[in-house]
Amino acid sequence: DSRIGEFASNDGETKIDLPANQYLCYMDEFKWYMDKAEMEMASNREPLNDFVIDTDDAVSTSNFYSTRADQDSLNFLAPTAIYDISESVISCEDVKFIRTADAFVEPDSGKVIVRRRAQMDQLTRAVIVANVVSRHHRLFDADVNILGRYDYDARASLFYVDENGLEQLIQLETVEVDTSGETVGRGTIPVQEGFSLSPFFGFSGEVRLAAARQHLEFDGAVSLEAACPETDKQQLLFDAVINPKDVRIPMDSTLRTPLMSHLGVGAYFRDVDEPGGGPYGAFVDQVRSHEEFRILAATGELRYDKRDGRYLAGTPEKMLQPNLPGTLIALEAGQCAVQGSGPVRLPVDLGMVNQRTAGDVKVFPT
Repeated sequence: DSRIGEFASNDGETKIDLPANQYLCYMDEFKWYMDKAEMEMASNREPLNDFVIDTDDAVSTSNFYSTRADQDSLNFLAPTAIYDISESVISCEDVKFIRTADAFVEPDSGKVIVRRRAQMDQLTRAVIVANVVSRHHRLFDADVNILGRYDYDARASLFYVDENGLEQLIQLETVEVDTSGETVGRGTIPVQEGFSLSPFFGFSGEVRLAAARQHLEFDGAVSLEAACPETDKQQLLFDAVINPKDVRIPMDSTLRTPLMSHLGVGAYFRDVDEPGGGPYGAFVDQVRSHEEFRILAATGELRYDKRDGRYLAGTPEKMLQPNLPGTLIALEAGQCAVQGSGPVRLPVDLGMVNQRTAGDVKVFPT
């Protein structure tokens, strides 16, 4: 009378083959809604309390398996599901996660829909945990296409948390699996977003994620937010993995802006016979010419010393032990005088006399 058929397996689970969907599943109980041409299925298997790395226990917990060859036995646990007989659509409920490549994907509300030929609907507002071992990254608001047991692609968001605990949103336009099976992601931060690596370093450019690496890679331009207020903020090109708790920007002998203008960190000298001639200081400022005479210039890395309230440029060893050989350049926050110590080249020609000079240099703004 109710047009409903109820069935229960007498001996464990029943294997169900769904050839139109290229899936098979194992279930304990069934309800057949005759008029709606639907079958409601339930399993007594319980989800794991925690994610399990690719072990026999993890696979045995699953009860849905793709039989499509190029999906490499993609599998997951769905305690309940509804099968639309006429449309050949499987609507799975209460799916805690799906393992794909080196990641766990948590569907929003636990819903997963599988159509003909093992085509899984895109998961929206999902969470991606990558990778399954380190779990360094938790991506959210993800639109995920699960293509197989070892392949997926997505768009997702994550938070960059700076040294003060400030969360800044980063959107990854692409999240995919590389040839080694690792989840990688890529996003772009435009300059108008006002993004900062720390309160002292602004950033715009490209962000890259690698699941096995704890920190993000930033490839773009950095600006000094607390530098000399009387000069225009210049952007310094760099590419490095950044630890939010200890931001360090790599420097080499050639510093450039995104427009390929030359930047300097140190003390410089221009011929006094030329306009603006004489000594001047620069700290990620544009130098007047790439041929400018360098009195004292630093390479190594750039960081902010919160204890003394100043920017430092030089090698990590020199920053830690200022008495070691090498060059160290400093700029106090909000000030314009550049000061440093190390080997000094004086802009004088002593003829047949060779000179080797070292000491402290301080250049005040003119």
